[in-house]
Amino acid sequence: MTDVVIAGIGQTEVGEHWDISLRDLALRAIQAAHSDSSGLKPQALFVGNMLAPNLSSQAHLGALITD
Repeated sequence: MTDVVIAGIGQTEVGEHWDISLRDLALRAIQAAHSDSSGLKPQALFVGNMLAPNLSSQAHLGALITD
């Protein structure tokens, strides 16, 4: 069994961000997670967004963000 460590987390503030793209919102969360991780390099990225398919017709946020 492999040990799993959640080294850092990041999220964007809940609100209306009509002037910020999904990629930029994700970048902010990633930067916050990286700062929280004490410099550890990630081996996985987990993306969650409850309403992305309904509000922006974007269901594959993981692919969008990692690109």
